[in-house]
Amino acid sequence: MNTTHMPTRNCQTVPSFDANQPKTILCYLEDLEDLFKAASITKNDKKKKYVTKYVSLTMEDLWGLLASATDRVKTYEDFKTEILSLYPTTSETNRKYSIKDVEDLIRKTHGKLMTSLVQLTAYYHKFIAITSYLAKKDDFSPGEQAHMFKRGLPDEFYDRVAQRLQLAHPTKRPSDSYSLKEYYEVADFVLSGTASVADLLPNHPMISSMVAIVAQPMGQVKTEEMIPLAESIKSLTQALKPVIESSCSTPAPARAIPRGTSCLYCGEPGCMINMCPKVAEDIHAGICKRDVHGRVVLPSGAEPQMIPGNWIWDKYHEYHRCNPGQHAVGMMTVHEDDSLLTMALEVVEEDPYTLKALTAAHQARIDALE
Repeated sequence: MNTTHMPTRNCQTVPSFDANQPKTILCYLEDLEDLFKAASITKNDKKKKYVTKYVSLTMEDLWGLLASATDRVKTYEDFKTEILSLYPTTSETNRKYSIKDVEDLIRKTHGKLMTSLVQLTAYYHKFIAITSYLAKKDDFSPGEQAHMFKRGLPDEFYDRVAQRLQLAHPTKRPSDSYSLKEYYEVADFVLSGTASVADLLPNHPMISSMVAIVAQPMGQVKTEEMIPLAESIKSLTQALKPVIESSCSTPAPARAIPRGTSCLYCGEPGCMINMCPKVAEDIHAGICKRDVHGRVVLPSGAEPQMIPGNWIWDKYHEYHRCNPGQHAVGMMTVHEDDSLLTMALEVVEEDPYTLKALTAAHQARIDALE
């Protein structure tokens, strides 16, 4: 004997339909049909009755005016079809997403800072869910999918990704495109080791003890309890320091920079940082150098971010203007077993006494060998 009954209108388990999200009508009808099977309801008039029972009064009045709602000749399927016709977005073969959905995601993500892998992963997963569905509908190609993903990256973050892409793929021309996989892997690399403040705070071991101490009434906090509180604040500050530095280290550019079309060092269109002639000139002049990863850095190995400038060339020259005496100065060394001359770079103070001493020492060494 069947003991399953349809739920009452105010029951917490009743199916729901949100008129502000028309696509939920499909889920609502599917849930109803599952209940029909469980309660062994097969008559069309009863099914029509329950369709309008669990919605708002506004929806109940609207659906009740449909011709198939009261026509006993019309079946439940007729009534269902007529209801779906009121919501055009659900009539495209039960279409889950549209181009508008991915454009909304791109606009929302591009307008925020990208400071942690948690943010990047959330954007990537949602992007893949929408675009993979649309790609099956032949709405765009894989190349267009990669271009859309790139558009969602904030400008400052994309500049770092573009620089890394140039280093990772030195043979690619500025006009060549990258795949979605390449964009995501490089973006993941740029953010490796980062975490947002929201990620750190809930799981920090010192938070609970700090809250317990601070929550005590004034005058009841013992002196010995303040010591672990001070240590907790110090520990938390050290934990948050890299997050704050990573999110605030790079100011917004003074003007819009053409993304992916200009050299990141000199700004010339069509030039690339790994083959930039100005990089070679500045390395020779001691302005900068390439580190073991191929990045263009200051002679000390640092990459200052807070210095104003549109391009790396501007920043490094401004750094040397504000910090004279930090050039890489060449020192000649002579091997005793042959006449080979080699150049070693070292950051020294550019004062006349240091240079004079270096010159005298080198000359004495050369005279002794001759």
